Amino acid sequence: MKKPGIRPLRSLLTRNGLIAVAVFLVGAAISVAAMRFVDQLRETRLQNEFEHLAELHAASLEREIEVNLEAVRGLRRFLHAVPAVSQRQFDLYTNPLEDRMQSIQVLEWVPRVKHSQRAAFEAATRADGQPDFRVSERDAEGRLVAAAPRDEYFPIRYLSPLDANKAALGFDLASNSLRRAALEQARDSGKLVASAPVFLVQESTRSPSILIFAPLYDGLATNLSERRAVLRGMAVGVFHVDEIVLDALHKSQLDLADVSLRIRESAALQRDELLFAHLPQAWDKSPANLEFRHSLKVAGRHWIVSLRPSPAYLAAHRGAASWPVLLAGLVLSAMLAAYLAHLLNRQRIIRSQVREQTRELAASESRNRAVVDTAVNPIITMDQRGTVRSFNPAAERDFGYLAEEVIGRNVNMLMPEPYHSAHDGYLSRYLASGDPHIIGIGREVVARRKDGSQFPMDLAVGESRVEGEILFVGMIVDITLRKQAEQSLRESKEQAERANRMKSEFVNMMSHELRTPLTVILGYLPLLKNADKMPPAAMIVDMARDIQASGDHLLHLINDLLDLSKIEAGKLDLHPETFMLTDTVSEVLDRLRLKAQERGITLADETGTLQVRADPLRLSQILINLVGNAIKFTQGGSITIKARSLDGHAEISVADTGIGIPEADLPEIFDKFRQVDSSSTRKAGGTGLGLAITKSLVELHGGVISVDSHPGVGSTFTFTLSHSEE
Repeated sequence: MKKPGIRPLRSLLTRNGLIAVAVFLVGAAISVAAMRFVDQLRETRLQNEFEHLAELHAASLEREIEVNLEAVRGLRRFLHAVPAVSQRQFDLYTNPLEDRMQSIQVLEWVPRVKHSQRAAFEAATRADGQPDFRVSERDAEGRLVAAAPRDEYFPIRYLSPLDANKAALGFDLASNSLRRAALEQARDSGKLVASAPVFLVQESTRSPSILIFAPLYDGLATNLSERRAVLRGMAVGVFHVDEIVLDALHKSQLDLADVSLRIRESAALQRDELLFAHLPQAWDKSPANLEFRHSLKVAGRHWIVSLRPSPAYLAAHRGAASWPVLLAGLVLSAMLAAYLAHLLNRQRIIRSQVREQTRELAASESRNRAVVDTAVNPIITMDQRGTVRSFNPAAERDFGYLAEEVIGRNVNMLMPEPYHSAHDGYLSRYLASGDPHIIGIGREVVARRKDGSQFPMDLAVGESRVEGEILFVGMIVDITLRKQAEQSLRESKEQAERANRMKSEFVNMMSHELRTPLTVILGYLPLLKNADKMPPAAMIVDMARDIQASGDHLLHLINDLLDLSKIEAGKLDLHPETFMLTDTVSEVLDRLRLKAQERGITLADETGTLQVRADPLRLSQILINLVGNAIKFTQGGSITIKARSLDGHAEISVADTGIGIPEADLPEIFDKFRQVDSSSTRKAGGTGLGLAITKSLVELHGGVISVDSHPGVGSTFTFTLSHSEE
């Protein structure tokens, strides 16, 4: 005979085993999801790291191209200053550039020669030391032959270095369609224009080159017809694309083996043509989703720079595999399933023990009530209809209700919308289908106090059954302080990122601002170092004027930085005096009047007889910054300085009729290193410190400064100072 209770025990074991298997399967599914999540985090980190690396490479390439374009601009300025340039003068200027800038292949002077001038031009060039010179072009077989007759020619007259490129002398750049298209675009626009990739006359095996055309005109050329009529010729720079790119990559001081790089011309503007490829064999081995693209404008052309991580980079940065996460999850799931099976097998024993310990439960309930009443966090119980059954003292403290005001009412009274209306639906859905929304799941929600105020909280709701009745127990943690800390952390992170962006923009801008005048100074110095080969006096005067202008520009940049340093260190001392405001205003306007007249601007002083107490030197600096800024952004208008006495202070305003400032930029206009247009190609130069220094100087005087501006109408800067009336 079978012993009593054996069949129920086997049934219980079978049911418990199924539950344990189900728990293990759920744990396994969670482990797989965790492994995939780890993989996704690893790929996201890899993508962010490579994007930063690619941005550094792209920025280095953009700087290298700008340096080479500046060399062509410098050659144009030289040819403009020396109209009747000789081969010796051309070499004196270009040879130092070749030594400093290795990516320059050829610098050329290409005059415009009309057909009626061709014979005389060829004869004069032969007599000038080039006995085999002729205006030439390529025939159908690629041989250099005498150029066919046409209205005008653009032959290469001088080039440097000469020895390696002598075969190109006399070649008519207008005889080739790609070169002619870029040449005509430069002629009509007056700007630097890059050609499409071409193969040079003097080379047959190298990679493609690009030609940068810089037009020169005789006299004024303000419109299309004048430019075409007075064009004198072209200053031309020839660059190998691969040398420019490789120089930039080397100067970025990054590992070239980390990236596979392609450069193409954008199909939107020109043919979709590959210009350069670095580690091409690694391109298809790298995932396309990690590709970084950067749009680059090069003298009127549009390049797309694409970078992908090399296999070596991926191997070094992917990190450890995620399979240990899966393995650990499976082990934990198995342990949990075994433990749960053990607990379920003990259930029958526990139920019998519960029945035997009913009286002990009553005492335990009293103890539990004491624990709930003394708990630090709110604890609320409710029945399956949402009616509050208990409300501990911590809940009274956080919600502002007494327990008797809440018990017997629906718990949704403690919730704002939309939780208020949706709460009963959560309970009904859970009781009908077992689908949890809050029950059994901790989540972050918003609570409402008696006075109507709201606060964030972590809510965990558990379910229990007491004598067949379902009760829900809610445990609440006020997370107001935590949310405030998180918000403060986010704001600090955003401020740090913004400061870092502004620093990067300032470094890029200062690199451009310092390089431009230095290029002019260094370009002229070789012409003045040899006393036996001095240029003509007129040329020296022009050089000196350019060098002085470049030096003044450098001095202005350095003074701005020194003033800012003194202000931030608290070492800028004021020496206030009482004086007539109009005296200082007149001096400032006299200094800036010539620059204003060049832009068609009238300057007006309407300050009257007002006296002020201030440091005269620093007040002049404030006015020079504000009026100088107004001149930069005003064309053919007026700038007016006004003053009035207001509440014991002098209110001074500088109003212009310039382009104005967009409303979105006004809150940051006085920030250090901040410019509305911070790109290296902006029309107005400067460090972006002028308005920041001006604001600091005004505040050192105990005043305040503000701006009112409307795009297309103009801007008015207003500041206050102490004043003394007679």
